[in-house]
Amino acid sequence: MTIVLVTIRALDGNSLQGDRSVLKAYIKITLLMTCICILLIQTNDDNVNAFGETNPDEYNYQNNEIIVSFNKDVETKEAENITDGTIDHVIDSDQDDTVGSIESGTPVLINTDDMDIEKLANKLTEEKIIDYAQPNYCYVTEESYEDESVILDEDALTRAQWNMNYMDVYEAWNLIDALDIGGSNKIGIATIDTGVAQTHEDMQINLDKEKCFQTVSGEVKAYTPVYGHGTKTTSLIAADSNNGIGIDGIASGNNNDLASVFGINVFENKGRKRQYSASTSDIIAVLVN
Repeated sequence: MTIVLVTIRALDGNSLQGDRSVLKAYIKITLLMTCICILLIQTNDDNVNAFGETNPDEYNYQNNEIIVSFNKDVETKEAENITDGTIDHVIDSDQDDTVGSIESGTPVLINTDDMDIEKLANKLTEEKIIDYAQPNYCYVTEESYEDESVILDEDALTRAQWNMNYMDVYEAWNLIDALDIGGSNKIGIATIDTGVAQTHEDMQINLDKEKCFQTVSGEVKAYTPVYGHGTKTTSLIAADSNNGIGIDGIASGNNNDLASVFGINVFENKGRKRQYSASTSDIIAVLVN
């Protein structure tokens, strides 16, 4: 599973006039939307649960963890009494975990001894003070530990990228160049996946390394990826073009002046069979940072 966030920055109004500006914006948006469609990865039909595992006894959420949001400000002790658990952390970088209270609408990760997480979530949802309660669901890629390869860089592989010609990507790049809408109008794209290998030689122009971070285990910090899935998906979006190695990213453009990407890691080894997983709480932490 890969989540792709796209931020469309305002185009330079001084250089745009009339309907021409609408056409320019349309071209860039269409190119990026095409890119997103390609990266939406569905779970195989053969998979029984969210982890791609056939063992029905495996949970598809974190044991003893539940995410709760209250519809009014509550004291920490009151929140723990209502949920019959202990607060792990508030999933919001703007709120101090030590203040002793929880703001309305703020998701909170609760640790509980209740083994029936789904039953507990349903019970808490009936509380008038609670907006919603849900298990801390986890998600995995369709790859295993053994398949940790990243995009190849020994030879130029663009001839193998049949999708580029199929979608007329290079023609779109040429049209964008003819309209002169690249350069300072780069679109920001974040991939929420396993992170990006920041030293990869085919990701040295379009990758914004300063914005790469991870939110595993409730912490926001830098990372060194140990799993190649995020590098693969991010490279499909914006691997450096026309550098003689690797592949061309769909949104890179002839001059690497269309997109700026950064990889956010939400996956870690949570003890699943041969797979890393990402929890709902860690994904939420990305959205609020």
